[in-house]
This record gives sequence, C-alpha cells and structure tokens, in this order.
Amino acid sequence: MMSLVVVERNIPTGADVLWELIADLDNLAQWMPKVQSAELLGNQRTGIGRRQKVVLHWRPGEWVQEQALITWEPGRRIGWRALTQQIRGRDLKQLKNLQTIITLSEREGYTSVRIETLWTPVGLRGKLFSRFFFQPAVRRQLKGALKGLERLAGRKDEL
Repeated sequence: MMSLVVVERNIPTGADVLWELIADLDNLAQWMPKVQSAELLGNQRTGIGRRQKVVLHWRPGEWVQEQALITWEPGRRIGWRALTQQIRGRDLKQLKNLQTIITLSEREGYTSVRIETLWTPVGLRGKLFSRFFFQPAVRRQLKGALKGLERLAGRKDEL
C-alpha cells in the first residue's frame, strides 16, 4: 500500500520563473528546507535520467539520496525517484519507491504548484515509521518548499 502526501499553493508569478528555479539543481537548497547540498551525478543537466545526489539534514541524522529524474516536461512537470537512500550511512529499508512530482499549472496572475511525494512502506516497521514520523515530516518539508519557492520567486521578480 502506497503512502502519499500532496501539498498545493498558488504562487503569484509565472510558471516560467518557477520552472527555472525548480529545474536547476543548483537552486534546490535555496527553496527546499533541510537540503544541505545537491549535486549533479554525470553530465546530463536536464531531462529524464538526470542523476543527482541530495543531502538533507533530518532529525535522525544526515539523509543521503541518489535520485534519477523520472518526469521532465519543461515548464510543466518534473519528478524524481530515490535510487538509494541512507540515513547516518545506513540503508533506509523501511520504505521503497520514494518519488516526488512537482506540477505547475499557470493561471491568470499566478501559478498553482502541486507537490506529491509517494512511497511504499516496507513491513510493520515501515508502516509505523511512515505513519508516525515520515508522513508528518514530509508534509512539513513540502509546505516549507512551497513557501521557499514563493519567497525565491518573489526575489527573482524584483530583479
């Protein structure tokens, strides 16, 4: 059984501005809370298959993910799947198939930004971890990401 967290926010800027911020891996730590660093793995900077390493600071310790882009629709949608994930140097076995999809829908005067993160808990331990720790933490993370995107887009609009 999959677990899913969805957050959405209307941001008063164009989808092109938001896409530029979201699609460029160098910007990730500026708008996504808890991200300490994000680096490209290989030479592919855009498109499905781009690989990246993201390091986050979570309560249990440093969380390192190697990710691959699974969705790439310029100006509209981007998504990635965690290929590997470790917390404090140990493989995270309580969940699998972790992925995040960001969808932009431009409206008149604003862009609706929807972020979905889904995963499969593994075993009883995974279900407990997912329900009582991971799901609430992901919800906070994604809400913070939307606020961070709005703040960063506002700064970009001012320039």
